[in-house]
Amino acid sequence: MLKHLCALGFLYTYVCLISCETDFHIANETRLLPRNEDDSPIKWADWKALARELLQVHERDPDVVHPRFLRAELRLSRINTIHRFTRLPPFHPYVRGWHNYSSLFHDNLAWMATAAVFLAPVLTAIQVGLATERLQQDTTFQQASYGFTVFAILGPICTFGLVALGTLFNSSMTYRCSSEDGATAQCMKPRVKLVTRRPDYQKY
Repeated sequence: MLKHLCALGFLYTYVCLISCETDFHIANETRLLPRNEDDSPIKWADWKALARELLQVHERDPDVVHPRFLRAELRLSRINTIHRFTRLPPFHPYVRGWHNYSSLFHDNLAWMATAAVFLAPVLTAIQVGLATERLQQDTTFQQASYGFTVFAILGPICTFGLVALGTLFNSSMTYRCSSEDGATAQCMKPRVKLVTRRPDYQKY
């Protein structure tokens, strides 16, 4: 039963992606669609009939398609973020996107550098404000400056520590997947099937 739901779901993604004749011809040219027994491409009329039948079945019973194929159009990074906040452990993504240290540090340190660029002008403005006589006597500004300065010092350190923990976790998972018994269900996560839009079967 599970294989049947996954097979219909896989076919459903193709129906959603190939929703016009132009898409159909591109898919045929790139051999994304199955061929006939004589290696000739299937015809647009046959594809429309298949798509219409599948969409009508899905219209009557949405549960005929496995839920993993009904995700909206989300980037892998966003799906991993949602997965970290809804599943445990937090460092375990839905699909691993880091296969080497360069990509891991590039993805994590890039936004840290961007944050540092925004922090520098704020710290400079605070320093200038503290040099003025009016703000030197302002207790509220003094407390805010103290809190933001501590945050600017400890924030990058804590963030880099989290990145280091993520690196260690990624290394351990990579080693586990490359070991002799690494071909487990955790290492072989199902790929995310993206559905760009749900076509209307009436136009077929």
